[in-house]
Amino acid sequence: MLEFASFHVFEDYHITFLSRIAESIASAISGLKINERTETLLQRSQEQSKLMKIQEVEMRRNLQEMRRLKEETESKDSEMRGLFRAIDATSLVTQYDKDGTILRVNPRVTDLMQVSEEELLGKNHADISSFKPDNKDYRKFWEDLRHGQTRSLVESVQTRDKTIWLSETFSPITDDHGSVVKIINIGMDISSTKILERQLRLQEREINRQMDKMNEKEKELLDKQKYIEATELEMKSFNSAIDSFVIKVEFSRRGIVSSANSLFYDTLGLSQEQVIGQDFASFLIPEHITQFSTTLTILSSGKEQREKLKLKLPTGSFVYINAHEFPLVDSKGDVETIMLLATIIDG
Repeated sequence: MLEFASFHVFEDYHITFLSRIAESIASAISGLKINERTETLLQRSQEQSKLMKIQEVEMRRNLQEMRRLKEETESKDSEMRGLFRAIDATSLVTQYDKDGTILRVNPRVTDLMQVSEEELLGKNHADISSFKPDNKDYRKFWEDLRHGQTRSLVESVQTRDKTIWLSETFSPITDDHGSVVKIINIGMDISSTKILERQLRLQEREINRQMDKMNEKEKELLDKQKYIEATELEMKSFNSAIDSFVIKVEFSRRGIVSSANSLFYDTLGLSQEQVIGQDFASFLIPEHITQFSTTLTILSSGKEQREKLKLKLPTGSFVYINAHEFPLVDSKGDVETIMLLATIIDG
């Protein structure tokens, strides 16, 4: 509001001018206010737009997280269903309420018990168990289950024609508040194990009896062991004696030498490095190489051979040997290596 005062009377044109000026001023002031309000609204709109973008990014992130959690949940649900199917297919599964009344059994239970599911539903665990209902430990067993503790036991159950032994684990199932709503029993038939345990006890008695007999013969066995050790010493001496006058060479089916005794090296006048890995035919005179090739073929078929061969010496001379070749077979019956034993008959 503007107020004007004067010591003179305002003329009409003064009043008209002031009225128009007032309208202009009012319009200008109104325009400024509108501009300020518009700028304020624009800033607020921009802030809200930024906030909406942030919220949109957050929402997208939340949606992605929700999708991931959903996929994980579905995957875990699928795994759990698969696990339950596997347990149901391989184990004895029984559901009880908190008081031990049977709510559900799987087919493996009915098959083992030789009864129908209807005959078991509604019965109490004490009705089929070998434990007495008034047994102190048995009452505590179920009290622990009602308080959320997992318990295991081994018990015998009588069917229509036999007694079976079960190894069972009782697991309480709780609601969101931690209260036990039911109890799952997963069991295994261990009757065969019990039979095996009985057989093992009998076998243990028999073993103890046999051990007593073995103790009686221990001295005899020790004497035999001493005899074997003495025999082994004799055999070593015998082999050492044989090596002094019998040539011994081992080679492959192709005739490649893998080992030889000192008499072979001394006879040829060669060192071990000059013999190992060489073709045995290279130590024969040329006239006997073809004969030896035929001998290798026969030996590879598993047959022994006897022949006279000439070994050539570095001096240019040769020495006659009377050779006896034996094919040595592996566990499959295939010829693995060949042993040559020979005596010098001329040199």
